[in-house]
Amino acid sequence: MGSPPPRLSAAEEARTLLAAASTGSLATLDATAGPWVSLVAVASLDDGTPVLCLSRLAEHGRNIERDPRASLLVAADGVSEEPLGSGRVTVSGRAQRPGDREAARSAYLTAAPSAEAYIDFGDFSLWTLHVERVRWVGGLGRMATVPVADYAAARADPVSLGAAPAIRHLNADHADALLTIAQALGGEPS
Repeated sequence: MGSPPPRLSAAEEARTLLAAASTGSLATLDATAGPWVSLVAVASLDDGTPVLCLSRLAEHGRNIERDPRASLLVAADGVSEEPLGSGRVTVSGRAQRPGDREAARSAYLTAAPSAEAYIDFGDFSLWTLHVERVRWVGGLGRMATVPVADYAAARADPVSLGAAPAIRHLNADHADALLTIAQALGGEPS
């Protein structure tokens, strides 16, 4: 058959992973400057900036207010049987209040619609993570430290972002057609 399709760049992979993520692990520094990791809902702006909505009632919310240094790990949904075979990206930098609160709020509510019930409560605040470092891992043996300028210039892959629901639908409702297509393209008899 023909040559394999070109792969996305590490920067594009990183942007795609973050754009597709709904949850991540947020690492902050506690009052003793010790590490603290929490599961958080996450969104991203069009430029790849992560958006968080944190409560001061949660330790990570208080930590961010005291020391804005943080890192965020997001991982692809389990697309590999090998636990470390799926893609992931860690971005680190400094948390800050969003310059455009409405854009951040809109992005967050798109990613986490249930947040509508609490996003405007007084103890919750929107934060963006000013990305200063990017480390992408595409699975076993595929990794790169991505220059921040490359990350900022990259775009998320729109096909990958919409692929999961389409794949689930095809597998659930059209398995017979997929088998026929695979046999025809693979040169195998039916």
